[in-house]
Amino acid sequence: MKEAGAIKNYIEGEFIHFDMSKNKEFEEIQEIKNISELIENVYGSVDSDVLYQDIKFTIRDMIGLVRKIIKLSNEIKDHRQENCKHICIYKQSFKNLSKQLKLTNLEKDILPFFSIDLASKNLSEVENKPFFNIDNIYYMFTPATVELCYEKVLDKILSQKKFSVQLPLKAKGIMFEDKIINLFSDAGFEVGQINRNEKKNIPEIDALVNFDDENILVIEAKCTIKPEERLEVFSFIENHLSKAVNQLIERVFFLTSNPDAANERLKFSIEQKKIIPIIITNHSFFSGQRFVMKDGLVVYCIDDILLSKIISQNYIPSWLYTGSESNYVPKDKSLRTKQEKLGAILNPVANLLGKAHRTIQPLGSGSAVEIYKQPSIDRLEQLRRKVDL
Repeated sequence: MKEAGAIKNYIEGEFIHFDMSKNKEFEEIQEIKNISELIENVYGSVDSDVLYQDIKFTIRDMIGLVRKIIKLSNEIKDHRQENCKHICIYKQSFKNLSKQLKLTNLEKDILPFFSIDLASKNLSEVENKPFFNIDNIYYMFTPATVELCYEKVLDKILSQKKFSVQLPLKAKGIMFEDKIINLFSDAGFEVGQINRNEKKNIPEIDALVNFDDENILVIEAKCTIKPEERLEVFSFIENHLSKAVNQLIERVFFLTSNPDAANERLKFSIEQKKIIPIIITNHSFFSGQRFVMKDGLVVYCIDDILLSKIISQNYIPSWLYTGSESNYVPKDKSLRTKQEKLGAILNPVANLLGKAHRTIQPLGSGSAVEIYKQPSIDRLEQLRRKVDL
């Protein structure tokens, strides 16, 4: 909030002065922080160098430009709402746009990466760019640019072959694996890894967690930009999720058929323990999903944010049905034992306590359809319960 200018004259032990007119600046900074964290999970560091022809910059430079674009799109959105317009088309020359955004010389070199050149007839990424340009004229359409997923915009740019990202010492995605390993290690769990040895038919295993006296968690970490559209969801399932499931099946087979080879490479024993395969992703799209194999093996899926709350903060967010219509109140469930934590990891949706109110609409044909009623958060009930406590 200090960065946004929302806190003024802060001195420890004295009154804090809040400037509520800086609310939008605070939201923009918070959005940039979230974008940076998501990109850092995938690329390891926002200070990684990027090369494009003779232009050298960092991912942080790109995020700085994104912040200016977000600020401009929000200003255009406010203007549109004040004038009661459904859509607003912003049009500027490259020179004037650079002045309005207050771009540095480096940012002027980067800006074209965030635009689609309509003359090129290559419109495959049109939905992932904040600008369109024809010759030297740039266009921005709101509210479309306000709703852009900018971590995906950045990832789409950086994933192109013409861009060379100088990753840190560890390859793309490995930093996320380290994050998961540290999460369990810091909570006091024994964690091990196994390197691939093709000659001995030993697969690579991202992480094995000695969870308790009876269970071993076999982890496959998958770090990607969250899919949003149907095609992206299908691509994520095909290119990441299904491969992760197959990899875990292979690893469970290795651990159960050749435990001695695993024990030699670990500081703990897996003998006579249940092997539980888990996919950990950096987004919640498939959290709680179970993949049941023909032989009965179940592969579980959870996101790192929810996992962190369970392992590090000893609770899982849950919803409590108020008993009135479709109203719910949030209520965190405390997890005191390893058994409770394991149950929350394997079945997080079990804590979404609710009740279905079915509404059936009869049709003239003699059939009927069910009308879905969206659940709602009962804020008044939530406040009342806090007062009662």
